[in-house]
Amino acid sequence: MEDSLYFSDHHLQVRDMVRDFARQVVKPSARHYDLESRFPWDNVKQMADLGLFGIPWPEELGGSGMDYLSYIIVIHELAKVDASHAITVSAHTTLGTSPIVDFGTAEQKRRYVPLLAPEARRRAPWSGAITTS
Repeated sequence: MEDSLYFSDHHLQVRDMVRDFARQVVKPSARHYDLESRFPWDNVKQMADLGLFGIPWPEELGGSGMDYLSYIIVIHELAKVDASHAITVSAHTTLGTSPIVDFGTAEQKRRYVPLLAPEARRRAPWSGAITTS
């Protein structure tokens, strides 16, 4: 399939950056984290440094200002190497930040999204709990 039919040059750059990161950083360490039942905090920090936790959010809110296709490319490239790294970015973006961006007031967006977007590189990703009754 010809990538240029669907992806802009920017999409291809994002894909290549995340693909390289996944192959060089995630792949060599993912099994080790799984075997030790440890969360990959050092890899998460590097993903935050790359701006992967704010791909679709506006720059004025601390995000990367990219489109959702860029976000899906990021998730896809990470998932090809390790699903847990992909879901870390996905959950942070869709479960943690998306409700604020999509439904929050202007004040809530201004106050909270920059804490969850890449500007907060040293913070932990969003976390939450989902329960069933």
